[in-house]
Amino acid sequence: FEMGPADLERHLARLRRFRPRVIYGYPSALALLARHAAERGGARLAGLRLVVATGETVTDDQRRQIGAAFGCAVAAEYGAREVGLIAHQCPHGTLHVLAPHVHVELWSDDRPVGPGRVGEVVCTALNTRAQPLIHYRLGDLARWGDAACGCGLPLPGLRLDAGKTL
Repeated sequence: FEMGPADLERHLARLRRFRPRVIYGYPSALALLARHAAERGGARLAGLRLVVATGETVTDDQRRQIGAAFGCAVAAEYGAREVGLIAHQCPHGTLHVLAPHVHVELWSDDRPVGPGRVGEVVCTALNTRAQPLIHYRLGDLARWGDAACGCGLPLPGLRLDAGKTL
């Protein structure tokens, strides 16, 4: 939340000292840090392999800006506080649903939609025993991705179309 020029410089200095392999953050904050770093010659960090954008939709411009400044891949993560992590993006760009932990359905008019059709994301958390959420409507719109991804993961792919329509 401290994102003034001096704060950004301090964040970059800490990252250089810590030398993380992965950085997690909001896309808007990561893009601001990346822009600040680019204005000062970049922020290539030794050992950094991935920047994970989470909590907001990452735009193509933000992804390019973050990747260029930090010199590594940028992956999106999709989740909700109520059900946890739902999907993670692989190196091929597919947002894979973490099916062993959450059951995802896409609904329209209160029933599941088929491949290629847009539907509202509806989740059932599979790891919550005390009070599981069953058929929890997130208010996001998505469609199922292609059947097979080049990365080889057997997890279903999801394509987000719009967020928080409720």
